[in-house]
Amino acid sequence: MSEQELNLVDAIQIALEAEKQSAAMYKEAAENAKDSVIKDLFSSLSSFEQHHYEKVNELADSLKKKGKFVVYEGYSLPIPAQSEIPMSEEAKKTLNAGKPSMMSVLTLAQEVEAQAVKRYTSMGEQTDDKEGKKMFGKLAQEEQQHLTLMTEVYWNVNNRGIWAWSGL
Repeated sequence: MSEQELNLVDAIQIALEAEKQSAAMYKEAAENAKDSVIKDLFSSLSSFEQHHYEKVNELADSLKKKGKFVVYEGYSLPIPAQSEIPMSEEAKKTLNAGKPSMMSVLTLAQEVEAQAVKRYTSMGEQTDDKEGKKMFGKLAQEEQQHLTLMTEVYWNVNNRGIWAWSGL
């Protein structure tokens, strides 16, 4: 195995752990959300990250057993545009008290998604395999959509005091 292939194997292991942690983070955020629409948003993102974990794990198994990349067609989990939802008084009090909040979750989510975009972009650059490049490109694109969504939600909560997003 070449050094480049070893680096890719290491990167895949890092990606697996990151996807697992992302799914858990969104799941916990859903469990802590007070509003059912916000719960649904974070639950959907948790499911999406779990799907990424499963596909990257499938890739790792295929590379280990067959030395081949798998075909990844992408994944679409539609998160509908949300009309504006005023923040609850409880959420406003939490934000004003400086307690851990959904804002900290949204900040962490943006960081996690930005790292995932970089990771999958880099992984795509590390392989010459056509299917590998396509898979990592699609994964990076999907993570970029998550980053855009989390950035929009953060901006609306921070600047307008409402939960709002345009969807995926």
